[in-house]
Amino acid sequence: MRRATRVAPLLVVLCALTSATSARAQSTGRTPEKITGYAGYQFGMTLEQAKVVDSQAKIVDCDYANDVSICIEKQASFFGETGRIRVLFSRTTKQVIQINVAFEHLQASEGACQRTVKTVVEALFARFDRPTKMADGGLQWYAPSGGVVSFSNLCLGPDTGVVIVSYQPSAGF
Repeated sequence: MRRATRVAPLLVVLCALTSATSARAQSTGRTPEKITGYAGYQFGMTLEQAKVVDSQAKIVDCDYANDVSICIEKQASFFGETGRIRVLFSRTTKQVIQINVAFEHLQASEGACQRTVKTVVEALFARFDRPTKMADGGLQWYAPSGGVVSFSNLCLGPDTGVVIVSYQPSAGF
C-alpha cells in the first residue's frame, strides 16, 4: 500500500511532463543566465526592501529547521493556481535566502492536486524549458551563473497533497 502512494506522485509528474513536452514546441522559454528571485523579491533583500514589493504581504514567524526565523507571506495566484508565497529571511544576515510558493490541497477535492501539478509544470516548462535534473516527484532548473528553481510534487494521490516551487540562490556552473 505504501508503495502505491509513492508511485502515484511520480505518475502524475510524468503525465504532466508528457503534456508539457508537446506544449514546449510552442515555448520560447529558456532558463535565464541567473535566477535572482521571484515575484519582485530578490535574494539578498532586507526585510525593509522586501516589504515594499507587496504591501499586502504579512510578516510572520516561521521557525524553519535551518537559518530562518521570519517570513513574508501572501496567498495569491501563481502559475494560474491559488497558492501561498513565503519569502524566507536568514536569522543571521536578515536577508532573503529562499522563496517558496506552496499549493496546498489538504481537503480532498476531486483531482485538485493532480491539476495543480499539470498547470505548474506546464508553466515552468514554458518559462524555463526542460529541467536540468529530474528525480522522483521533483524537477530542478539550474541557471549557469547561479540560482535554482525546484518543483516538488508531494501529492498523496490525485486529490490531496502539496505542490511546492522553490527559488534559491546557488553557485553557477
